[in-house]
Amino acid sequence: MKLKKYSCFVAESDNFPGQPHELVAAWQDHHQAVYIIDFDVPDGLEDRLVRLIAQGLLWNDGWTEGGTKSYIVEDLTETEGWHTSVEMMKDVKFGEPLTDVRGSQPA
Repeated sequence: MKLKKYSCFVAESDNFPGQPHELVAAWQDHHQAVYIIDFDVPDGLEDRLVRLIAQGLLWNDGWTEGGTKSYIVEDLTETEGWHTSVEMMKDVKFGEPLTDVRGSQPA
C-alpha cells in the first residue's frame, strides 16, 4: 500500500500573531511557538479524512481548535528546493474543503 505524508503545523494564537498559512515558514525559521505533527495516510484517502486524522492527532497531543492556529500541508520534503519554496506545498486548511484550496496561493 502506497502512503502519502502530511504535516500539520500548530501554534497557540497568543504566541503566534501570523496567519495560519505562515506557520510553515515560521517553523522553518525555528519559531519556538510552532510545532509540527507528521503523519502518513493511504494514498488516495479522501481529503476530509486526512483533515479528521490531523485533528485527532492534534487532540491527542493536547491541542484544541480554540486558541490555536493550525495548517496542514502535503509533505513534499523529497521535492527539490522545498526549503525555499514553501509555496509549492499544497495547503489543506481546517474547515475548508480541500478541493477548494488545491492550487491556490495564500493571500
